[in-house]
Amino acid sequence: PRLSRNLLSDRIHPPTPHPTKHMALFKCILAALVLATLATVALATPPYKMVADGTCEDIGMETITDVDVCLAAGIDVSNDPTKTYAGKQPEGGYQFTTAAITRGCVFASGDTKADLQFFPTAKGACGVDSYHCVCGSKTSSTTPTPSPAAPAAGPVPLGTAGDFVILTKSGISTVPTSDITGDIGVSPIAATAMTGFSLAADSSNTFSTSTQIKGKAYAADYAPPTPSKMTTAISDMETAYTDAAGRPISDNSNLNVKSGLISGTTFTAGVYNWGSNIMFSSDIYLKGSSTDIFIFQTTGNVVVGSGAKVTLLSDGTNNGKPKASNIVWQ
Repeated sequence: PRLSRNLLSDRIHPPTPHPTKHMALFKCILAALVLATLATVALATPPYKMVADGTCEDIGMETITDVDVCLAAGIDVSNDPTKTYAGKQPEGGYQFTTAAITRGCVFASGDTKADLQFFPTAKGACGVDSYHCVCGSKTSSTTPTPSPAAPAAGPVPLGTAGDFVILTKSGISTVPTSDITGDIGVSPIAATAMTGFSLAADSSNTFSTSTQIKGKAYAADYAPPTPSKMTTAISDMETAYTDAAGRPISDNSNLNVKSGLISGTTFTAGVYNWGSNIMFSSDIYLKGSSTDIFIFQTTGNVVVGSGAKVTLLSDGTNNGKPKASNIVWQ
């Protein structure tokens, strides 16, 4: 798993084919805690499914009529967080094929490696011109507006894992230049799993430094007492992960909010859950007090657009704003 102070996931992907400093900046702004690998949240019905013929409604699902939901569905079905459109087709459909009366969200010939396409008319059956529909469950094919959530229970116990802004069992990489504020660490793997930082070992060999890190870098193969320090931090990280994964959602409206396309959304305190990727290309807002807990659970990836931020807002109770240490992405 990988940990960064309020982000519990090892599945964060930059929005472009090449990582940039924006992701590192985002992690730092959030004081992000990434804890990863084990999440499994079973839904009664998969949120999205590809269909070769008939209609989505024939299998108890719905035709996707929202372009943003189509993108989320295409990413989910293809398991490709960089998936995009060949282009949104015009009203009336694409004029060069009989798919002019086809259905909403499609992959040509069912090839999820190809570009995703969206037809606003959403008419006709799946299979025309070998187009395969991407269907949504009845809770994921539209974009509901979330209602205020019931508060989550107490804070997730971070232990010594909270001493790191990025902590991982699998590696940390950057394409310079990144700007990370705080300590980073890897364990049980060696320091060679931290790439792109041009690390310089301290004379004590208990940590290293980098011009891209306003803090220290630690690894399991550094001199004592670092190995013991890292073992404890990883154990605390896994305890925190299990705690966050086991929290029930605060309200039924907190399930699959906006099908994971949360740009511009304001969240109140509570536990939220998605059976798909969570994506935002513009700022999102967390509104509450300094004691409020926010937990975001997902079985997919967290995909953050370049320059997107999580903005913390006071709820006007004169008890401050939400704290980064009380915000967990799991």
